[in-house]
Amino acid sequence: MACGGGDLVLPEDTAPAAVVAVHGSGQNGSPGSELPEPVIVKVMDDQERPLAGARVAFVPREGTVSPDTAVTGADGEASARWVLGEAIGTQRMDVEVVAAGLAVVSFTATAVEDAPRPSAGRSSVAASPASIEAGTGLSVITVTVRDGRGEPLAGASVTLAATGPGNVLLQPSAPTDADGLAQGTLQSVVPGAKVVSAVVNGEVDVTETATVTVVVTPKPDRLAFVVQPSNTEDEGAIDPPVSVAVVDEGGDVIAESGVVIHLELLRSNGGPHDFEGQATQVTVDGIAVFPGLRVDHDHDDFRFRATAPDRPELGSVESETFEIED
Repeated sequence: MACGGGDLVLPEDTAPAAVVAVHGSGQNGSPGSELPEPVIVKVMDDQERPLAGARVAFVPREGTVSPDTAVTGADGEASARWVLGEAIGTQRMDVEVVAAGLAVVSFTATAVEDAPRPSAGRSSVAASPASIEAGTGLSVITVTVRDGRGEPLAGASVTLAATGPGNVLLQPSAPTDADGLAQGTLQSVVPGAKVVSAVVNGEVDVTETATVTVVVTPKPDRLAFVVQPSNTEDEGAIDPPVSVAVVDEGGDVIAESGVVIHLELLRSNGGPHDFEGQATQVTVDGIAVFPGLRVDHDHDDFRFRATAPDRPELGSVESETFEIED
C-alpha cells in the first residue's frame, strides 16, 4: 500500500519563546562550597506553556556548575547545582537557552566567610502529637535547624525519613524559615512506634529523632453482662451485683464512662416484671453496676435485658436465666 505525501500534515515545531528564573537566586554559602538549593529555570513557548526538550546552558562567572547543560523536562524546567568560587562577595551565574536567541537569565549568590553550617547536635526534631490513630491520625514533624552557636539557620533544606511500614511522609514544602523551622507530616496505616529522623542539606544527620506511636483504638461494639444475675431468695438482694459493660468486637471492656445503661426484668412465660432497685445506672470505666436488685416473686426463669437508651448502636443484651426461690 502506498500513502500519498500530500495527505500527511506534520505538526509545526514549537520554539522556545521565554526563559524565567524559578528558584535558587540570593543564596549564601561558604567560598568553594555547593549552595544548599539548586538553580532552576523554566522554558516556555509563545503561548506560555512549559516546553520540554529545550537545551539550557548554565554559565557561572565564578565557581563551577553541574551539569553545565541540561534539557528541560515535561514541566519545562531544568536545574543545576552551583559550587561557589573562592572569592568573598556576590557571585553571578548566567543561564540561557542554547541557540534560541533569548535574553540571558542571571542568578546571584553571596560567598560569605565562615558561613554558618547546620549543627547536627544543636538542631532538633519534634512530633506533635506524639501518638496518632492508624489511618486517620496526622502528626506534624517540626525540624529546627541551628548552627554551631545555637542560632536558627534559614534557607536550609530538610529531608525526613521514618522507620516501619505503611507510612505516608510528607516532606517540608520549603527550606527553613527565619526561625530555622521546616515542617512535614506523618501518617501511617500500620500500628507501631515510628522513629522520624532528618537530614539537613543532604549531608548533616540531625542527632535528635522523634517517635510517633501509631495506635488502633478499640471501638465500642455492644453491651455484655460481665456479672450475671445469680439465684436468690424472694425479696433477697441479688449478690454479687449485676454488672453490664460496654465492650469491643472482641469482648474486651471499653473504658468509657457516662454511658447510661437500663435494665428490664423479663419472664419466659410472660412479659416484663417489676423489681426493686435502681433500673438505670451509668458506666464508670466502661462498667455499670446495679447493687441491691430485688424480685418479690418466686420464679425459675427470670432474666434481665440491658439497653443503652442514648446509644442505640450498642443494641441490647439478655442475661442468663436465674431463679427466685420462695
